[in-house]
Amino acid sequence: FLDTPFSFAAGLTHTFFRQWQGEIELGGTVSPGMGNWLREKKWIPEPFFPKVPCELKKLKISFSEPDLAIVGTVANKSITGVPVEALFEVAMKGDRHQNTRLHFFNYPKDALVTITGDQRHESTVVNFQGTLDKQTVSAIFNSPYPLAGELEGFCRITLPMEKSHPPIFEGRLEGRDLEWLWGDLLRRITVSKLSITGEKENLLVHDLDLFFEKEKANVQGSIHVSPTLITTDLALHSESLSLNTITRFIDDLSVFLKKGNNTESSGMPRKLAGKIALQTEEFVFAETIREGKSM
Repeated sequence: FLDTPFSFAAGLTHTFFRQWQGEIELGGTVSPGMGNWLREKKWIPEPFFPKVPCELKKLKISFSEPDLAIVGTVANKSITGVPVEALFEVAMKGDRHQNTRLHFFNYPKDALVTITGDQRHESTVVNFQGTLDKQTVSAIFNSPYPLAGELEGFCRITLPMEKSHPPIFEGRLEGRDLEWLWGDLLRRITVSKLSITGEKENLLVHDLDLFFEKEKANVQGSIHVSPTLITTDLALHSESLSLNTITRFIDDLSVFLKKGNNTESSGMPRKLAGKIALQTEEFVFAETIREGKSM
């Protein structure tokens, strides 16, 4: 499988009943064959295993039972056609996550993501700064990116370990062409434009263009988050809304909140309350009944 130049330097020890100790450094082009060999060694945790083929630049992996540290750069141009790089640092204390730092470069854009803490033992804090899209992440990692589209801004999200404390969003975040599937039937939801700012438990929605079931709506207002409750004060405007679409959206939202109830470590509130004022030029009660209406 060594069909391309590749460097490997190591200083490792191994004894009975103990894991590997020491450090290895990898560099060069990782072919599919080399990628399979590296994956079998399990030196790189699967969530951080790079997409193959790729180029590794002085990737150092340090082992000190039961701890693990990874520092280096991964580059790939097979997807975007231009070099995409990610400088990353990962530190694990046994099976407990300590710190992850990912700096993505896709000229002229870049984004820095840091994650500290392990919610099983302490609060998890996620910091984001820059511009990041699915194409950039997909060029580096195999792990699925939760959203299609692009995010831009600077923000900090804190997911507390204690259930008596609410999650906190601080900063500014904008999004374009965000898309995902949700609900039992995996219906597609698209946010073509997003602009929000946060201050502790309060989230201000400046502009949100939402597409669902071929209907479009613009949303503005505020959201307050407590340890157990999300309270909305939102205004939704649409040229046309149908009762069937609203019903399906509520059904999918209920599935989302139910999954949160079943995930004790999610750090997110379980219930939704408040108000959403609807304003529409046309409200469709049924396929054959249409009426202009403000609600």
